[in-house]
Amino acid sequence: MHRFLVTALLLLVFPADAEAGSFADFNKGIAAHNRGEIDLSISAFSDALAAGDLSADTQSVAHLDRGNAYAHKKQWPEAIADFDAVLKLKPNNREAYSARAAANIALGNSDAAKRDLLAAAEIVPNDYSFWFALGRFEWQTQDYETALPHLERAVFLDPKNTYAVLWAEIARQSVHRPDTDRLAKQAVLTDLDFWPGPIAEFYRGKTSLDELLRKAADGKGEVQSGQICETNFYVGAWQAMQGQVAQALPLLEDAVAKCPQTFIEYPPAVALLNQLKSAQTAGVAAQ
Repeated sequence: MHRFLVTALLLLVFPADAEAGSFADFNKGIAAHNRGEIDLSISAFSDALAAGDLSADTQSVAHLDRGNAYAHKKQWPEAIADFDAVLKLKPNNREAYSARAAANIALGNSDAAKRDLLAAAEIVPNDYSFWFALGRFEWQTQDYETALPHLERAVFLDPKNTYAVLWAEIARQSVHRPDTDRLAKQAVLTDLDFWPGPIAEFYRGKTSLDELLRKAADGKGEVQSGQICETNFYVGAWQAMQGQVAQALPLLEDAVAKCPQTFIEYPPAVALLNQLKSAQTAGVAAQ
């Protein structure tokens, strides 16, 4: 909504464009975008951009919103072309880097996605969120050594974020450098009485898996299902990184089957489950 407010203010900042037909098309695109009319927004932004008389600021918004519309339709190459155009006009646009990273992930271009996430993180280096996203994706693609310092940085920048603490611990297990003292120091800065605090307590050996599962089942509806989903992933990933594959597999299978695809745990759960099953298949074939 903030961006649309900025867009509306462009009418005042660029009166020459406001008088042009291209800006009428631009406004039509914004209105269609807000209503969720994806095809109409693409058409209107395309007409506005084709006129060639929009200011650089207005062009960047049109390309970004059209790119997001293409991404909604899973037209990834078209989306990336628009995000490229944004970054030529506005090299420090974090939203364009993030959106292009998502498109590249969808296309399987992991290295390009990592470069974009890193670029986004470096624009505002004190914002934990992009370091957290970068580290999670690096871990998901088995780039464990690179993921660890980025996840540790996310914890440093947001020490009360329990999810970041969990991810940093999984990353340490992944590179076979568990650090119980570091985990303890990080965990006590979070609110361990609230979810997902009980998972951190399980990592620390302060609670059993049965007790953790009981706590995960507290609550009702989406709260309960979300806690169970997260428990399955975080415990399954933690066990898998310690070589406890037999214990991890059913938890990860349950996470993939039941976690909402909008949860940050879903993509790495799918990736890790596929990785473990491929290793099992290769092991059987080698026998």
